[in-house]
Amino acid sequence: MSASPFPPVLLSAEVLQVYETLPDPYLLLSPELVVLTASNAYLAATFMGREQLVGRSIADVFPANPDHSSVLGRSRLLESYQRVLRTGQPEQLPIQRYDLPPPTPGSAQPFVTKYWSVLNSPALDPDGSVHYLISKVSDVTELVEQGLQITDLSREVELSKALAHDNRQLVQELQKAQAILDTIQEAYVELSPAGDFTYLNRQAAQLLGRTPAELLGKNIEHAEAVVSPEARNLIRRALATQQRVEAEYLCSTLGYWVYMSVTPTAAGVIVQFYDIRDVKASRNELQREHQRLKESQAIGHIGSFEAEMSTGHVYWSDELYRIHGLEPQSHTPTPQSCLTAMFPEDQEIFMQRLTMSQLLPRFGMVHRILHHDGTVRLVETRTEVERDEQGRVVKVYGTVQDVTEMKQAEKDARESVSQFQTLVENTPDLITRWDRSLRLLFANSAFSQRSGKSLAELLGKTNREMQHPEEIAGPWMAKLRLVLETGQAQDHYNSAPTPTGLKHFYSRLVPETAEDGSVQSVLAIAREITDIKRLEKENLALQLSQQKQLLNAVLETQEFERRRIAESLHNGLAQVLYATKLHLEQIQPFPESPAFRQVLQAKERAGQFLSEAIKATRTISHELIPTTLEDFGLAAAINDVCQHMSHGALRIQCQVTGIAPALDKYLELALYRLVQELVNNIVKHAQATTARVVVAREEGAIRLTAQDNGRGFDPQRLSSKGFGLKTIRDRVKLLGGTTDIVSAQGQGTTVSIWFPVERE
Repeated sequence: MSASPFPPVLLSAEVLQVYETLPDPYLLLSPELVVLTASNAYLAATFMGREQLVGRSIADVFPANPDHSSVLGRSRLLESYQRVLRTGQPEQLPIQRYDLPPPTPGSAQPFVTKYWSVLNSPALDPDGSVHYLISKVSDVTELVEQGLQITDLSREVELSKALAHDNRQLVQELQKAQAILDTIQEAYVELSPAGDFTYLNRQAAQLLGRTPAELLGKNIEHAEAVVSPEARNLIRRALATQQRVEAEYLCSTLGYWVYMSVTPTAAGVIVQFYDIRDVKASRNELQREHQRLKESQAIGHIGSFEAEMSTGHVYWSDELYRIHGLEPQSHTPTPQSCLTAMFPEDQEIFMQRLTMSQLLPRFGMVHRILHHDGTVRLVETRTEVERDEQGRVVKVYGTVQDVTEMKQAEKDARESVSQFQTLVENTPDLITRWDRSLRLLFANSAFSQRSGKSLAELLGKTNREMQHPEEIAGPWMAKLRLVLETGQAQDHYNSAPTPTGLKHFYSRLVPETAEDGSVQSVLAIAREITDIKRLEKENLALQLSQQKQLLNAVLETQEFERRRIAESLHNGLAQVLYATKLHLEQIQPFPESPAFRQVLQAKERAGQFLSEAIKATRTISHELIPTTLEDFGLAAAINDVCQHMSHGALRIQCQVTGIAPALDKYLELALYRLVQELVNNIVKHAQATTARVVVAREEGAIRLTAQDNGRGFDPQRLSSKGFGLKTIRDRVKLLGGTTDIVSAQGQGTTVSIWFPVERE
């Protein structure tokens, strides 16, 4: 990976992992519009890999569609980024068209048409300058192509405000995480699976003698001047084994001893190292430490002290001097100087416990000391007291441990937990955790409010024990068991009645594993999707309305043309044929003619042909205008088709059920024509002896089935020249339905048609 020409923004692996696992499509940009990272949802929506985005300018990431001009959408997007950088205010763009390359690189497939809803939000530094730029995108292609129009603009504005608020909270969390990493004393580096630098804190930059801009994006194999061979070997081993490795070694690059640990993560590896020259020196010194220091090490392996009360002699180990910020053995401590190093309030507590040592000869306390450099340090002192036979204190000894960093880490952890808890408690999503017995371990306030019960009433219970309806509790508990058994995340959809009406929810259930890989619990995040369901319903209604209008137009046009043709056949061709027959009958051949018999036979045959033609003309005219449908209804018309088309060895049975109440006129006409076409196909092509046509009304739909015992055919090799089945499929498609054909040579044919109708 080549180094980016833009100054990088430092992000830790933890921060990136939080950002990358967000459920919605997000893109994080630097002020120079360089892609820092993207959520997994963004990568899925844009058919891109993270390696194709990170470190590149957003202007270079997506190529233009050569078959469609998307320059306007692209320029609007870039102009929006610049306005947000300039004003420091979030901006919601109107829906933009921006096509994507095909999912398969190098494919000859055309660009994929996409429409996007984009919200750009700034992440501000304390001085008000833009530190990050967060772009949230939503794929609205389907809604745009289906003609769905969003009319409630006020709701969109409120949604944009809520998203901007969430983005600001996320930015604050990212900034806090980065600040913590910059304050630790250890060098902290993150590498990609390929060995590229993706993050380093301030301490790492100082130890390596390079700026972050010089290292970010550079591979360790090409940084010999910075990364020693020993370090590269440790990193290679960790990447190969996916196991944590650590070692102390004499760094050939830095020229002194360092400690390094390499920990594999999902995003690569985390490398921590620090200068251990002082540690190595201390170890050598410890080998020569006298017996008194060894006794102190047996107690706590930390700084030790010993005070003889009768002589006032006080001993401090070298480490205890260091804890106070002094050079070892630089001065002689006294009991008074030991107390003086404590804060006055802590001195009082220490003396009280020393007085009570007759009952408790061992005691410990955490207290403050004044470091030699003027800073305040926290230490934990463990003290033992020896008394003589008269109960007088003769000797006091113990250990002292500097716990400043540990206590600070505990405080930071508590604050982090508190911040996370605040985020969880204030999100509108329902967040819960369930154990292997399907009992509730944790729930945020949103879940408690939705349930209408206190958290104490919910914890430790299953959904059934919470008295949730079985139609809600049963599927939920089954989905929890599936996650626990398979270790795979699952999606879950359900609906629940509320005082304000039926609400719809979407939940993501994620397994939580122990160190051995076993699933210990399930974390569930649910959100209300009632508005989305409503939009889907409105979209379906719009589709059905459009289909109805289109079908009506097609049927009206076809019926008009059929009626015109029928009238032409009846009033035109049929009259001509009848007149021709009358004139033919008036022709009388001469009996004396040698060809009398042949002429007479030809006249009779011509009369028969004209009679058949007249009959066929009337039949066609009758079929073109369904008078039975208009006069007696759908069931009678369908039965008339089957009866009329049955002939010779072929018997066609018709069954019509559930049609009452009557369908819309256009649906009755469409259904009649479908039956007519199916029966005509059976008569003309099937060579069948029996056939059956069934029309039945189902819940919100009509199902039409035509079955025969004829010669059958291979549906996969259906000729494109045949208009019968193609016409049927086209009509069913206009109705929003499906056509299934099951057939084989010599095994007959079954055609099943289904299309939706509005419920009464």
